[in-house]
Amino acid sequence: DDDILAARRREDALPDDDVLAARRREAEALADALTRPPDKSAWPKFGAGVEPSKKPAPGDPAARVELTEEAMRDPTLQTMVRRLMIDAFDNYPAAEVETMFARLWAAGPIKSVRRLVEAAYDAADVETAYAAGLLSDERAADEIRTARSRIRMYG
Repeated sequence: DDDILAARRREDALPDDDVLAARRREAEALADALTRPPDKSAWPKFGAGVEPSKKPAPGDPAARVELTEEAMRDPTLQTMVRRLMIDAFDNYPAAEVETMFARLWAAGPIKSVRRLVEAAYDAADVETAYAAGLLSDERAADEIRTARSRIRMYG
């Protein structure tokens, strides 16, 4: 009796040759699909045939302000950029950040100052959105960290 039960258990444990053959074919098909380069012809063509717009989109940094000598004299802009630079360079003394700001601002509307102003606007947008409850704590922290990193890069 025990020999018969053991034999049945072995028979039940081993799958049929048909099952093994089907699994082998599935594995070979999967291996083939994974090793074959993807067919990029079916991928979507983003922007294909679309004429780029000449005017900036809403929310685009260029749409916010054209950084000119006159715009740089705006005390509101200066205060915002200075405050956000002090926040971004929190490991520097405030007086040193003030000196950095003064030197950058004296250079005029050069590329790095334009990028600094764009990053400052982005940081201000994050603060505004968070205060309005539009961003979660985690998302706001990530976004402000990114904006401050950009401010440090151009500051």
